Amino acid sequence: ACRSTGALSLSTKINNAQPPRRFYVLRHGQTDSNAAGILQGSSDVSRLTSKGREQASIIGSVALPSITSSCNQIDTIYTSPLTRARETLDILRESAPSNTL
Repeated sequence: ACRSTGALSLSTKINNAQPPRRFYVLRHGQTDSNAAGILQGSSDVSRLTSKGREQASIIGSVALPSITSSCNQIDTIYTSPLTRARETLDILRESAPSNTL
């Protein structure tokens, strides 16, 4: 079970090193350009394929719960403004269990 340690004094925080932060990097799901072998760079013309939407859904429903178990918490999410990245994030949010994201 996760327990909060409550408020700590500044000297306690300095003397007791905090555990390292973890960063997770996730690439968008497969796009129509990816499937055709086309490098899309920063262009915003391609969209997720059905496989790309399925990939995002699997990450949301399977991988995120395992990441957030054991008291790990996702505090902040950054995403590209490109449609493929935003759509991937939307699908993650829809498929992830409550309170995961």
